[in-house]
Amino acid sequence: GALPHMDRTGYVFNGWYTAPIGGTKVESTTAVTTVGNHTLYAHWTARTYTVTFSGNGGPVPSLTSKQVTFNQPYGTLPSMYMTGYDFAGWFTAPTGGTKVTAVTLMTTPSNHTLYAQWLPRAYLVTFDPNGGSAPSPASEYVIYGVAYGQLPVVSRPGYDFAGWYTSPTSGVKVTADTLVATASNHTLFAHWTTANTHFFYDVNSTDWFYDPVMYVVNAGLFNGTSTYMFSPNAPMTRAMIVTVLYRLEGMPAVSGANPFDDVAPGMWYTDAVIWAVQNGIVTGYNDNTFGTDDSVTREQLVTILYRYAKYKGYDVSVGEDTNILSYLDAFEISEYAIPAMQWACGAGIIEGSAGNLMPAANATRAQVAAILMRFVQGVVKAS
Repeated sequence: GALPHMDRTGYVFNGWYTAPIGGTKVESTTAVTTVGNHTLYAHWTARTYTVTFSGNGGPVPSLTSKQVTFNQPYGTLPSMYMTGYDFAGWFTAPTGGTKVTAVTLMTTPSNHTLYAQWLPRAYLVTFDPNGGSAPSPASEYVIYGVAYGQLPVVSRPGYDFAGWYTSPTSGVKVTADTLVATASNHTLFAHWTTANTHFFYDVNSTDWFYDPVMYVVNAGLFNGTSTYMFSPNAPMTRAMIVTVLYRLEGMPAVSGANPFDDVAPGMWYTDAVIWAVQNGIVTGYNDNTFGTDDSVTREQLVTILYRYAKYKGYDVSVGEDTNILSYLDAFEISEYAIPAMQWACGAGIIEGSAGNLMPAANATRAQVAAILMRFVQGVVKAS
């Protein structure tokens, strides 16, 4: 008579038999010859499915597909190699998923794809100042295929820092946005150009600001206001300070719309303004202007540096334990600037004059040069 039909994921039903393995097949028309109660056993054949191998950004596998039997080990899988990466194995998804090895039982009841997954290698990059000041850090690990990130600032008296390159002379320039493409430990070399413009008529070797000015100019953070003038006593503008920090950051590429009516495309400060605003380092005014030519006060300056330090993840906790009430004008500091001023004083970035911090006074270019030198040497390098 009629016999049950059976379904089982990943298998073909072969029929009923008189034994679990082997035995005689029993059809609906088979005459019963067994005396007494008895059992018939379903027999199954595992299905075979096609497994396709995806390089997932890597090279095409030597074996692009194979047949694998359901509930049996996958067996031999292709080996993979890609420059700058470690092969993590075969997985059921391009990212995440479950790892599959040669002994993994195949339990997917359909044709499917396994994906190679890759782990980028870390390499040690060493910074050779090539005659300049010692870089900090002197070396660091970078990840293959990922941007180098912030690079050290170095200086050399009488020279302009031209950037980091892949060889002592010539080579390829490397910036913060350059993707690591060297699959080995390697060295970047500082390049220099003669600084004919670093002799300013208004900056003398006896001036208190001589060393800071030479430091920031040689590091490529400041330019003169003209070929032979630095204008040390001129006020620092908002456009100037964001440009200085943008240079310190390595001048990363910017994208997105310019939200300010007074920031024209292609100006020397345009990218710096967009970068600083996008990263919360400065804000504009309510009338859709940035105030590029507005002077920066001393409390505004340290607030901008404070935001930049937090953006970079630097330790700003020193401000929590710094008491600035000993300064005669401490109560003149705007409320928003108090944490930044505490941090700047505690970190030794800002120094008062005659017992005053002068928070509302405009910051001059010379003062900013000195403050920035202390910031780079004391905070950036320490971090």
